[in-house]
Formats: sequence, C-alpha cells, structure tokens
Amino acid sequence: MNAIAGCETPMDVFHWRLFRLVGRNDVADFSQIAIGGVGMIVLIVGWVEAAKKLGAAKGLLLDHYTSYDIMPGDSFVGYAGVVLAG
Repeated sequence: MNAIAGCETPMDVFHWRLFRLVGRNDVADFSQIAIGGVGMIVLIVGWVEAAKKLGAAKGLLLDHYTSYDIMPGDSFVGYAGVVLAG
C-alpha cells in the first residue's frame, strides 16, 4: 500500500497530487477514478487548473484525430495534443 491513504497505484498518486494542487481535498477514493468518461474530464480540468496556477495563459492545439480516422466504426473516441503555455 502506498504511503498516501487510498492510493494503490502510481496513477492514484498522480490523481491525489493533481487534485490537491487544484484545491480538491474532498476526493478520498482515487481507485474509482477511471481514465475515460467523467474521470478523463476531471483529469483534464485538473490539468488545466494546475497549468493556470503555474502561469499558463493560453493553449496551443498540436494535433487532433479520432479513432474513427484510424479504424472507422460505430463507436469512436477523440484524441488531442495540447500545450499550455504562459
């Protein structure tokens, strides 16, 4: 078990540190945060808020595509590369 209560994996520790950086001290069980769906939205919002606190003022879209671009089908997800800078 990790030294941080409720953190069992390196990703749990990452989430714990990210949530604390943006002032979210109310999340206790990081093992239930999925990297997808709501979990991904929370992660992106936390990432943007953390970047703002570190001085970022704008974002630059590097590239984007969907899984449909690679393998067309009924279900697909989107991907984007973004750099946040001051």
